[in-house]
This record gives sequence, structure tokens and C-alpha cells, in this order.
Amino acid sequence: MREYTQSLPPNPTHDLNSQRRPDIQSSNLLGYLIVLVPIFVLFSILGYKRYKVNRRRRRIEMLERIWKVDANRKTY
Repeated sequence: MREYTQSLPPNPTHDLNSQRRPDIQSSNLLGYLIVLVPIFVLFSILGYKRYKVNRRRRRIEMLERIWKVDANRKTY
């Protein structure tokens, strides 16, 4: 019986001490998230404040109209 042995040359590109670097694409995604999430939160807060101001202004206008109608109905 014949034995088949195969000798492989050492793989020079494989270094056991090398650390695995993260993919460039995942690093870019993480960077975008770090930048865009605070910007999104800031715009959300500003938009909500503007919404509250407009809602308060509309309520005041509605109350002024109601008071004006009530004042015209009352006769002394």
C-alpha cells in the first residue's frame, strides 16, 4: 500500500498574532450613526417645541373668539 503525503508550503499571509480589523463599511455605518442620532434628537426636540407653541397659540385664538361671541350676546 502506498502512502500519499502532501507537503503544503507555509501560508505567509496568515499571521497568528494579527488582530482582526472591523470592516470599513461597518465602521462607516457606526460613524454615521454617531453623527446622525444626536442631530435627529435635536431636530425632534426643536420640532416638538414649535408644535407646542403653535398649539398654544391656536387655543388662545379659539378662546378669544369664544369670549368675543359671549361678550356680544350679553346685554345689560
